[in-house]
Amino acid sequence: SQPLRVGTNLSALECSHWAWAAVQGTVPADYHNAWNYDWYAHRVLGNKQAHLYALRVEHLEQDWSTVDQMLGGTGKVPPSVLSSQNSAVNKKTLRVSHHNTTQLGIANLCRALCDEIQMYKRLLLRSTNLDVDDIERSIEELRQMCPEEDSIQPRECHYD
Repeated sequence: SQPLRVGTNLSALECSHWAWAAVQGTVPADYHNAWNYDWYAHRVLGNKQAHLYALRVEHLEQDWSTVDQMLGGTGKVPPSVLSSQNSAVNKKTLRVSHHNTTQLGIANLCRALCDEIQMYKRLLLRSTNLDVDDIERSIEELRQMCPEEDSIQPRECHYD
């Protein structure tokens, strides 16, 4: 296949190719999200001796406090952790917002991100700081967006 063209005036088809390549981890998406979960996590997950601590963005304060206590700290969360470090991003107007994504669009995202979701489950399961209730809460949040993800157990993805 041809290399992906870089530019700001990409066609819908070119954008689609970029998005799929980023999700599959075959190209870096940008400076912040360089590859996919698998690219980063496979070494840690392959090392059974490694301790993995999860800081879930949607539960950041709780997870930070738990990990800090596990590592001998007080559990106090620094104000900088809770501040909006990317406030400029929040002010940027996006061409497509998630507020108008259709149910079909969300279902397609769930299918496209299937391998990423399975890696997310593996990371949750290996996280030292998460208990059964924490993991179930995250899976329930995932299930609300992607109903096919009805189990914490990673599954085989099919891209038919």
